Amino acid sequence: MNCIPFMLLLCAAISYAFPAVRESKLEEKYRQLAEKYLKRFYDLKTEGVPVGRKNNGNSFSEKLKLMQEFFSLNVTGKMNQVTMEMMEKPRCGVNDINNYSTNPKSSAWQKMDLTYRILNFTPDMAQADVERSIKRALQVWSDVTTLKFTRFYNETSDIEMFFAAGDHGDNNPFDGPHGILAHAFQPGNGIGGDAHFDEDETWTNSQRRKSSNPVLPTGPTTPSKCDSNIIFDAVTTLRGEIIFFVKSFFWRKFPQVPEAELYAIHTFWPSLPVDIQAAYENSLTDEVVVFKGSIYWALNGVDVVHGYPKSIYMLGIPRTVEAIDAAVHIEDLEKTYFFVADKYWSYDEKRQTMDTGFPRLIEEDFQGISGKIHATFYFKGFLYFFSGKWQFEYSIRSMRVMRILRSNSWLGC
Repeated sequence: MNCIPFMLLLCAAISYAFPAVRESKLEEKYRQLAEKYLKRFYDLKTEGVPVGRKNNGNSFSEKLKLMQEFFSLNVTGKMNQVTMEMMEKPRCGVNDINNYSTNPKSSAWQKMDLTYRILNFTPDMAQADVERSIKRALQVWSDVTTLKFTRFYNETSDIEMFFAAGDHGDNNPFDGPHGILAHAFQPGNGIGGDAHFDEDETWTNSQRRKSSNPVLPTGPTTPSKCDSNIIFDAVTTLRGEIIFFVKSFFWRKFPQVPEAELYAIHTFWPSLPVDIQAAYENSLTDEVVVFKGSIYWALNGVDVVHGYPKSIYMLGIPRTVEAIDAAVHIEDLEKTYFFVADKYWSYDEKRQTMDTGFPRLIEEDFQGISGKIHATFYFKGFLYFFSGKWQFEYSIRSMRVMRILRSNSWLGC
């Protein structure tokens, strides 16, 4: 088996204490756990070895040294707290000592055009997030090699991927939460090349480290999601989530979770300003674009894309415009609309140029929408226009307002 890049996973350390005294029942318990770990990942053999005979590098101490060296720990061949903490971390289910670089040529794929298929999805993440994460991970390989990956939906592929718990039919059962997270198999026929993910784990596409603690306590400057007078500065989708910006904060709403989470902007994006004025998700680039004044930034997850910020005038916005009120990308049309006062512009994301014939009046093209637009986003065929404390659900298909709702109804209010 061989791990592949999309198994970049969040690991939570669990601390244990080892008394520096003679062996105790607790130490024996840790010794047993360590033996199990070394048998699983370092080919430690204890059965059938005559007492007193040298093990030719197979002793517990020698295998422990290999493990300590692999993880850049202090190589002692003896158990200690740091070594045990490393053994307790969630990890890939592939042995650490296999010689992957010398697999026989017969086990490698004899072609450069490979296919992959995602057989199922985890309920922990939006399906689109899983699809994007896998696509981007495979691109890490295709960008630097001659490999090309094509997704299949119904036909059997070279690389089959799925989520499963416990025994899932490959003689490598998962061990429940917080242990082995995933495993994959080296190239070959049948199960060769396949990747399996442990459904007993909680999966996320967030790249934030668990030492960060961005959830904020309630305070006098913290906005209240059910404040009837709340006005959102900007709203956008983000890889299946919905983000609501208010001053120096934002609410993060997962469609599967009823409660929205409040964060400070600087905990995710330290270099961004507060009081974001507009934002949208560009599905073509997998980026979120945010605006303040005449400047805009592109975000890839928690990272600001290199080369930003840029001027809005590079998009074709006239220099008479000092700031954009709202922006939204409509994936099906590959268009982004920029709203300023009572007018809007249409930008073609594929051609990266402003469409001709704009600006146009908002009320002429969006029947029932009038007044200042503070924010807008696109979701499942509807545009949601936020004006003050109200939002208008506008159907792209029927080209009319379907409902008028409180702005904060998305937050459970």
